[in-house]
Amino acid sequence: MLAMNRLGLWTTLVLLGLAFAVVNLFTGWTVPAGPAAIVVVLGLFGASLALFGAMLIAVIRDRRWIVAHSSDARWVLARASRGVRWCSLFAIGFCLLLFANCTGNISPSSNAQVSNAIQDPTRFWTLTAALLAPLLLALLMPLVMTSTAERLATGRPQAARRLGLLAMWSMAVVVAAALLTVVIGFFLGVSACAFGTSAGYCAAGTGSIMNLLSVGALALFLPYLLLVTWALARVEAGRA
Repeated sequence: MLAMNRLGLWTTLVLLGLAFAVVNLFTGWTVPAGPAAIVVVLGLFGASLALFGAMLIAVIRDRRWIVAHSSDARWVLARASRGVRWCSLFAIGFCLLLFANCTGNISPSSNAQVSNAIQDPTRFWTLTAALLAPLLLALLMPLVMTSTAERLATGRPQAARRLGLLAMWSMAVVVAAALLTVVIGFFLGVSACAFGTSAGYCAAGTGSIMNLLSVGALALFLPYLLLVTWALARVEAGRA
């Protein structure tokens, strides 16, 4: 249970970092250039990467523990599905933390007291919704599919196995969503920084560049998803 507890710990810390970044986004605390701004921005960015590394180590150790301690397909399925849920929550928090940390510290000038996001909130939130929604939905897909497959495994093992395979394929959706939102953010948002057409679009577009790091979520999901598909195939074979 130690590895599972660590999954919860690292996820909780990422969510706490997200809360701090959101407060900074709305208050503009670190917008004026200075030592505090550098410490907060680089600190949150570095901490998020460190937590990702710690989460990956915990996932690998948990998978090894599962494989070493049981060959019962249903137990493996339950344990792996729980791991996917933690990874999905962590990946969503990680994505939002990086985005909020980036956008909350982009200002129209070095002396500004508010960020571009607060200066032009309507356009910022409009583009933010378009840039984050596809990626967040993609990161939720493995959680929904594996949880549903776990529930269906007893009565409908064939349908459960198909869902497990779809959960594996959803990794391609995560990659596609990350790449697509970065491209959209660059053309609609970062271009606004260059031409000065919209402070809100500029902030959202710059933050979307961080979406590319969410591709790393595959390293968290795949160790568990491989166990899920194995367990579901065993459950189906046992019912045949």
